[in-house]
Amino acid sequence: MKFLKISFLTAIATVLLGSSVLAVTVAEIKDLRSGDLESIGFTLKKDAEIDIDVVGIKAPNSRAMLSYAWIIDSDTREMVWELESRRTNRFRKNSLLRKKNTVEYLKAGSYEVYYSVHRRAFWGWNRGSSSLDGFSDFFDGDDDYRLRKRDIRECYVKLSSDELQSSDIERFEIDGGLSGSLIKHTQLGDSEFIKTGFQLSKSGKMRIYSLIEQPSRNEVPVDHAWIINMETRERVWEIDKWDADFAGGSEKNQLFNDEVELEKGKYILYVVTDDSHSYEEFNASPPYDPINWGVTILPGRGFDISSFSLIDVPGRGDAVIELTRARNSDFYEQSFKLESNTKLHIYAIGEMTSSDRDFVDYGTIVDAATGKAVWEMTYRRTDHAGGARKN
Repeated sequence: MKFLKISFLTAIATVLLGSSVLAVTVAEIKDLRSGDLESIGFTLKKDAEIDIDVVGIKAPNSRAMLSYAWIIDSDTREMVWELESRRTNRFRKNSLLRKKNTVEYLKAGSYEVYYSVHRRAFWGWNRGSSSLDGFSDFFDGDDDYRLRKRDIRECYVKLSSDELQSSDIERFEIDGGLSGSLIKHTQLGDSEFIKTGFQLSKSGKMRIYSLIEQPSRNEVPVDHAWIINMETRERVWEIDKWDADFAGGSEKNQLFNDEVELEKGKYILYVVTDDSHSYEEFNASPPYDPINWGVTILPGRGFDISSFSLIDVPGRGDAVIELTRARNSDFYEQSFKLESNTKLHIYAIGEMTSSDRDFVDYGTIVDAATGKAVWEMTYRRTDHAGGARKN
């Protein structure tokens, strides 16, 4: 009997040891709080199947996820996997908590895994969530419906693999990639206004990678960039909603990623953000590549790097007329006379109504003889000045 007992225990041990292939943790994000946007960069030294175990929060009566994870390729900045509500299961009998176990095959390379938790549950749905768009009107104050802390505590994402060893994985600090950039203004916060001068000694193609905010109701973006010719003041490049592509997350996240050819000359790059939805704090689902919120300019095909140099942005010089620091209900007026035809550089900042139709703070020039306006601020002649959308 003693011999049989030893043999039986040995058999059990052999079976257990034969089946105990330990999976290595590649990356894990947990202990989340409302409004968190967490990320981990990791490099795989060889191809492998990655087990993804994730719990998120789904919006009520919608396919959108309020708390979810995704993975991007660190070199291409493209999304390779994203948690979507379809084909997920309830977690602990909670209809909003959704769990998914899946396997993704990742090639050797560098990746970034992100996890986002909405601060306000009825803001910024992903695509396919129009059924709840109208509810935002009911939750636009201090009493916003918020995700429950106990639900957020259940959220996490864990990447693991039984095909890798610890030596096959390296962690790195996420910096947005895009190496070799000529100009980089990223991780921008609210109400930014940045000017950068540069010069090209000969024409060339430049690649512009820019994440912007383009609300569907707006004709122009509210977080965006443009380039002007320093000499002529002509706008030689700008982003509009027809040039940009969906950048992931909220519909208003848009991406411009293309080459632009500029002639020899001096230029100014302008970058502005409004008073909300930025890397500082996204008020809706962030884009797949949130760390690059802003603009990066890189060499394009055949670009001669030696032809590029940064230069100072010149001041506007002495003003012929200056009517500034206007306060409420002010009315300024200044007459002037021109002895010959000339060009004037007008720099004016005003306030437009929420309908984008009329100005309430504005400037105009009229012919003193006829009373006819020869210049005035209009929607088409102005651009967003930074800060609130009405500026």
